[in-house]
Amino acid sequence: MNKASYRVLGEGILVSTKSLGELGDLDAIIFDCDGTLIDVEDSYYLTIRLTASIILKEIYGVEVKLGRDVNQVIKLLKMLGGFNDDVNTVSIIAQTILAFSPREHVRRGNLDRVDISIFLEDVSRDRSWPEFVSDALQWIMNKCLELYGRYATREDLENILDEIASSKGKEKVLSDFRNNICNGSPSNMLSRLFNEIFDGEEIIKKLGEEPRYVRWDGAIRNDKLLVREETLRDLSEMFDGRLGILSGRRRWEAEYALNDLLKYFDSRAMIFSDDPSWCEKPDPMGLIRCSRLLNSSRILYVGDSSEDLLMVKNALEKGLNSSMASVLTNDFSLNYFIEMGADIIVEDINLLPRALSGRPWSPFKLP
Repeated sequence: MNKASYRVLGEGILVSTKSLGELGDLDAIIFDCDGTLIDVEDSYYLTIRLTASIILKEIYGVEVKLGRDVNQVIKLLKMLGGFNDDVNTVSIIAQTILAFSPREHVRRGNLDRVDISIFLEDVSRDRSWPEFVSDALQWIMNKCLELYGRYATREDLENILDEIASSKGKEKVLSDFRNNICNGSPSNMLSRLFNEIFDGEEIIKKLGEEPRYVRWDGAIRNDKLLVREETLRDLSEMFDGRLGILSGRRRWEAEYALNDLLKYFDSRAMIFSDDPSWCEKPDPMGLIRCSRLLNSSRILYVGDSSEDLLMVKNALEKGLNSSMASVLTNDFSLNYFIEMGADIIVEDINLLPRALSGRPWSPFKLP
């Protein structure tokens, strides 16, 4: 695939020359949340590290310390397009560490109430430990780089990982993990532990449940806004209030993080992962539905991951006039978005009004 040609429209803004004549027809914008409107490195990424650490130690007796270097692994997995659900990210990280563990016999235990403070100290370090964990993480990164630019899911990586497991005699433990820890059920142990760590005790109780494994404040409190209010206000004015959200977050999580900023979005055009109509990205049906709710004839989707761009391309094939604005919050995303021909690439979400202020697009009319 030939790289698209881009025009620089100010510092931190690239626009595809192929798209210059089309972007002037945009009449609405739909946003992703995580990594786009909200910084999740200290919330979701922390939850991934904690969940994997707890499962490995409490269930399998494999003690590890998963530091901030794991964040780079998470970001690379996000560029494969099949890891929109963070539970799948936890799963492949934990399985790979189990496969690389030097222990000949890995025990199978039970998960009871956990003192999360012990694990919080371990995941606050910069580098993971012990050495076999670093080897496992490097294996994931190498495979992601080999697959870079192609769509891949957890199952795809599991198939590749099976070769490692077979050579190390770990087929049984990985089969146990897949069947008993991450069995795809909404109430499975991995999903429940992940949600309890992210949500926190207070929110779990508000949702009508009692924490089974973890009692603490919740990683969601570490969410940070990437978008400024003036950015949404400017975009709302530019598009006559026709702003929507299509996000893998649950609705209440978005309400918690965005709070008063939700007033800038059309309440009818906000679709989240706990809505009945949710379709996992890169399935384009959510984008198509959200676009219809905004009565848009040409939509711009704003996201940060490969599944976002793949969804836009799939929507185009379904007949939706859609364009992609990619936000560079992932260290590995720039080359991907250029290779795949994103219409707009911005270094910061708050540059989007400036990138769009030149509509209708003209080679002689730069902002």
